[in-house]
Amino acid sequence: MLSAIFNILEFEDGDIRVLEIFNDKSIIPNWSKKILARMVEEKYVSGNIKGNIKASVAITREEFAQIISNVFSAYYNKA
Repeated sequence: MLSAIFNILEFEDGDIRVLEIFNDKSIIPNWSKKILARMVEEKYVSGNIKGNIKASVAITREEFAQIISNVFSAYYNKA
């Protein structure tokens, strides 16, 4: 779902080196790395207090709502 929003808003790919800060970086799916990297760079997502991004785990509705709020707030504040 987040990748669809990413594509609709025409975000550029992120630098996957920013994902090195996460403890679970080795299990981040390859298809999501550039998208996730951009979301980290833009501070739309930040991982959890244990230093994990949990990219392979389904997110909750609350987490999804927070990410969408972060994306659209930043997107429309730039306009």
